Amino acid sequence: MFGDLFGRRRERRQGRDLRYTLELEFEEAALGVKRMIHFPSRERCNECQGTGAKGGERGRRACATCHGKGEIKAQQGFFGVTKRCPTCGGGGYVIVEPCDRCHGEASIEIERAYEVSIPAGVSDGTTRRVAGEGEPGRNGAPHGDLHVFIKVKTHPLFRREGDVVSCEVPIGVAIATLGGTVEVPTLEGTVEMKIPAGTQSGAVFRLRGKGAATAGGARGDLHMRVVIEVPVALDEDQRRRVRELDAALTAAQRPEVERFANRLRELRPKK
Repeated sequence: MFGDLFGRRRERRQGRDLRYTLELEFEEAALGVKRMIHFPSRERCNECQGTGAKGGERGRRACATCHGKGEIKAQQGFFGVTKRCPTCGGGGYVIVEPCDRCHGEASIEIERAYEVSIPAGVSDGTTRRVAGEGEPGRNGAPHGDLHVFIKVKTHPLFRREGDVVSCEVPIGVAIATLGGTVEVPTLEGTVEMKIPAGTQSGAVFRLRGKGAATAGGARGDLHMRVVIEVPVALDEDQRRRVRELDAALTAAQRPEVERFANRLRELRPKK
């Protein structure tokens, strides 16, 4: 309404925003990355200098309805109002002969390339706005923006919460009992991690500075949660040996079982 009351002068329209979905690997999102993206866009047609008319300014003439003003005056009740010209759409001119290259659109479709800097620690669903990298505006108006939507792939081993990355590491009974080393993954590759003798299932080992990075450059920790794998499908001889080992163990050698049994006894009703 206010635009109609106070008038428009050769309508300038900001360029259309563009959207691009960028899929990142888990490690790229955690540590940051620069990626070259390619996407369709439009640019000003140089053949017609962005006029849409063959030969540029020579291929268009002032609109006969608004006489080049882009607006017309009309009466609405007691008010004299100014409206956008319906003939030229507010541009103030009409095309006599369309440009052969852009067919009167004033712009052409191209494929653009742009290097996007993704900061460390970006999350799935984040949007990065790149100002001025959208399509060109109309009648000298500014370009639109480029909106990059981040989609982070799931990882088969890692999970992430903030700057902390976690992973479950299965180990055998022998290593859990006697200690040893196991190969574990990190964001940069694999490393050897020491498992002390007597490690219990659910124990968490922290690798400092091996987690996701933050905007400030610091990195969180990588948490390795140990899961002890119980052997399955034992033959009779193996079963016998397990029973012999269990019978030979003292209460001090299986403290969690003994602690649970003591608490259970405390809960039983007194006679």
